[in-house]
Amino acid sequence: AYPQLCLNAYAPKGSVNRDFIVPVRGAAREDTAFVLFDGAKDTLVIRPVAMSIHAFCETLFGLVWKRLGQQRAAKIVGNIIETAIADACQGKADHVWKGVAYGPKRDPQEIDVAARSEDQVTLIEAKAKVLTRDGQIGSSGQFYADYARSFLPMVRQLARHDRDVRA
Repeated sequence: AYPQLCLNAYAPKGSVNRDFIVPVRGAAREDTAFVLFDGAKDTLVIRPVAMSIHAFCETLFGLVWKRLGQQRAAKIVGNIIETAIADACQGKADHVWKGVAYGPKRDPQEIDVAARSEDQVTLIEAKAKVLTRDGQIGSSGQFYADYARSFLPMVRQLARHDRDVRA
């Protein structure tokens, strides 16, 4: 019924996490990218909904990154993530804004998502860059490289927004 899902997110028996024998070792896990797994006697197995949604998103975003250019993929994935965050904030805050631009035209700033309830303001920055598989397990310093390319720039952006909004 779902040929593209089967083609891109199906794990045949014995093909996943082959190097993940001892849980405390640093072997990369591959199972997070699969939605469908071989089951008994011509059946397929899926995990609980939240895990399946995570795997589906990882598969979908992986295809976007692989098939589109870096800039176009970053823009599309970033927009999807920002929209999902803004939608998740709806009903939980009095006011929610996506893509709030402010500042002078020569140096415009943009907050990905902002939410306000009474005197509480929440600023949210989203990054399309995620930890690589090696970074997820802390392999050979890759975690620190991923951290420096994704998390630290986001913290810098949030600090700048906080300073500007307070001013």
